[in-house]
Amino acid sequence: DQALGMLADGEVEELEVRSGRMLEQGNQMTDLWDEVVADADRWAAGTSLASELAAAGLAMEEASAAFLPSFNTPGVDNSGVREQAWATATAAVDTLAEVASVLRTEQAEVAGRIAAADDLAGRNLRSAVVGSALVLAVVVLAMGHTTLVEHRDQRARDAERDQERARHAFEMELRNGLEMAATETEAHRTVERALATVAPALCADVLMADSSRTHVETVASRRTGACSGSPVGSPTDCPAVRRGHVLSFASSEDLDACPFLRDRAEGAVGAVCIPMSIGSQTSGVLHVTTPNRELPPSETVALLESIARASSDRLGMLRAMARSEAQAATDPLT
Repeated sequence: DQALGMLADGEVEELEVRSGRMLEQGNQMTDLWDEVVADADRWAAGTSLASELAAAGLAMEEASAAFLPSFNTPGVDNSGVREQAWATATAAVDTLAEVASVLRTEQAEVAGRIAAADDLAGRNLRSAVVGSALVLAVVVLAMGHTTLVEHRDQRARDAERDQERARHAFEMELRNGLEMAATETEAHRTVERALATVAPALCADVLMADSSRTHVETVASRRTGACSGSPVGSPTDCPAVRRGHVLSFASSEDLDACPFLRDRAEGAVGAVCIPMSIGSQTSGVLHVTTPNRELPPSETVALLESIARASSDRLGMLRAMARSEAQAATDPLT
C-alpha cells in the first residue's frame, strides 16, 4: 500500500490491468489443467481396459490353440464349428484393434492438451515473472522519484532557511546602523549604503512626504547609469502609497503599469514600489527602477522591504524625539 501510494493514478491503473490479465490467464490455465486431469483419468481407464482386453485376447488365443486340435477328430466333420470359432476369434481381434485405435487417438489428444497446458503454464510463468519485474521496477522508480523529490524539497527548505537567516542578519545590521544615526539626514545616508549593498545595479529613491503631507521629496537616492527619478509629486498620487502594499511593474509599456513610469528619458523600464509607513500613516515609498521586464528576484525584493521597514521605524523614532524636544523647548513649565 505504501509503494502504491507513491505511484501516479495512471501507473496504478496500468498495474490493475496487468494484474487482471494475469489472473484471467491463471484461470484459463486452471480450467485447462482440470481438463487434462480428466483426460488423464480417462486415459488411465482406457489403458486399463486395453490391458484387460489384451489379456482376454491372449487367453482366447491360448484357449483356441488348446481347443482347435479337438476339432480334428478323424471321421467327424467339424468344419462348421471351426469356421464359427475362427469368426469369433477374428471379431475379437478386430474389436481389440478398434479399441487400440481409439486409445491411440485419446492418447494423442491428451498429449496435445498436456503440451498446451505446459505451454500456457510457461507463458503465464513468464508473464508473472515479467509482471513482477515490472511492478518491482515501477515501485523502485517511484521510490527513487520520491527520494529525489524529498531531497530537492529538503534542499529548497535549507536554501530558504539560509536566506531567512541572511535576511535577518542584514536587517539587524541595518537597524544597528540606523540607531546610531542621530538625525534624519544621517539615517538617509545609511539607507543609501544599504541600497547599494542590496541592489548595486539598480536605481532607487526614497520619497517621503513633507510636514504638510501634500508634497513628497527625495530624501535618499541610489543612481546607476542614465536613470531618472520618480516624478510623483504628492503621496496620494503614488499607487503603492494609496494601496498600502508592494507593487511590481514588469514594464512601463504594459496597460496596467504605473502611469509615472511612462515616457521616461531612458525608455521602457520596470519598477518595484514599496510603501513606507511612519506611525499609522503611509508617508513615503521606496521606488526601485529596473530594466524593462527584468524584475529583481524575490529575495532582493524581501531585502528591499527590510530596508523600507527598518528605515521607516527609525525615521518615526527620530521624528517623535524631535517633536518631544520641540515641545519641551516651547513649554513654559519646562
